[in-house]
Amino acid sequence: MIVGCYVLDLYCDNKQCRTNERSHRGGPNEPAQYTGPNKRYCYREARGDGWKISDKDGTAHCAECKQPPRKRS
Repeated sequence: MIVGCYVLDLYCDNKQCRTNERSHRGGPNEPAQYTGPNKRYCYREARGDGWKISDKDGTAHCAECKQPPRKRS
């Protein structure tokens, strides 16, 4: 039997991300990993966890880094 599977490993592309030092889903410095039947399913799961993923430039930002800091007036 042949079974197909898609695995998506995500690291936050923000160089100053504090969550890269601890973990998103695994141990220290391990990627957030999503497994499913296809790319669309894995992207949906990751975005549900707060990830911002861009296919255009190939970047990913975790939930803590996807929002730029608000400027106070």
